[in-house]
This record gives sequence, C-alpha cells and structure tokens, in this order.
Amino acid sequence: MNEQMREWMRIRISNARKGLEKRGFPTYMCNNAEELRQLVSSFIKDGEQVSAGGSVTLEETGVLDMLRDRDITLIENDRSFSKEEQKQRHRMAFMSDTYVCSANAITEDGEIYNVDGNGNRAAAVIFGPDQVLLIVSANKIVRDLGEAKRRVEEIAAPANCLRLHKLTPCSKVGHCMDCASKERICSAYVTIRWQQKKDRIKVIFVDGVFGY
Repeated sequence: MNEQMREWMRIRISNARKGLEKRGFPTYMCNNAEELRQLVSSFIKDGEQVSAGGSVTLEETGVLDMLRDRDITLIENDRSFSKEEQKQRHRMAFMSDTYVCSANAITEDGEIYNVDGNGNRAAAVIFGPDQVLLIVSANKIVRDLGEAKRRVEEIAAPANCLRLHKLTPCSKVGHCMDCASKERICSAYVTIRWQQKKDRIKVIFVDGVFGY
C-alpha cells in the first residue's frame, strides 16, 4: 500500500472516530496488528470469560490466537460444533465479561452497522457482555447507512458466503440478490447509533485492510 492510500485511510478513520466519540463510543487507534493485540489484551483480565464473534478480522490480525494463549475462558464461534452446541455457545456470550468481534460497517457519522444470520453477534454487541471490543480497519468505513448496506450486499455477504461454503445466489454472482435461500446469512440488520452504557462498547481501529 502506498503512502497516499495509507493517508487517505487515516483521514477516513479520523472522520469515523469523531463521529463515534460524538455518540459516546470511545475509540482507539493502532498502527499495526501487534499494537492491536497488545491493546486488546490490556482490556482483558486473567480469569475472565471472553467470547469471540466469528470474524475474519480477528483471524487476520492474530487477535484470536492471542486470546487462545491468554489465561481466560474463551468461547469461540466454532462451526465444527453441532447446532445445539453452537446455540449454547451463542447464549454463553451474553454472560461473558468481554465480547470481541468486528463490524460490517461504520459510518463517518459514527453509526455501527451489522448484518447477521442468526443474530447472535449483533445481539451480543447490543446487550449482555459487560464490555464489547469492536475491531475495525479502514475498509469498513462508509459515508452513510446507504453505503453500509451496499457494502454488505456487494462485499461482506458474498465473501462470507464463499468462506462458509454457502450455496446462495450471491456466492455465484458476487453481489446480493435478496434471495430466499435456506442458506441465506443476512437476516438481522442492526444499526447502533448511541452508547447507552458508558464505555461499554469500545471501537479499536487498526491501520491496514482486514476482513470483509
């Protein structure tokens, strides 16, 4: 990535941070994945119960591996478990001390946008865990909610369907077809506009491009 593109991303992150902080969300900036891992770790105490939402960002930045090495009880969203076991883990997330995940999009005005299939990730961000750490890179920043929706339809949903081997139309054509497929992963569309509990949701930006 050249310096001009990196500077453009920093400007977008700066805009989003101002919007988020205006709405009561504390924000942080990390220059690389190593700084990110150190910061995320500093927010988590030994012995805590921590849940991690399914996230390519967590995998690519090494945050998930860092959490696995910590002296904590880590609840992962592992698709190798049975549906009943997955459901129990989703419920356990609500009782966790910390929930770590990413977001599908964040507007420059500070709105957090998530689209879910089961709704467990969006629900846990809204309510339950005492602390939520949202990890976001500049590719998730959009101008407004209209662009956030398009981003999910044209990038996040098709890419995630390919990752999860879903037989949906978007995995074939590369963009949303507003399908009625049984394997559809877009069911709950959630926008968080204000922080209700002081400092509960923290948004951590990392320089670079991570996730979908």
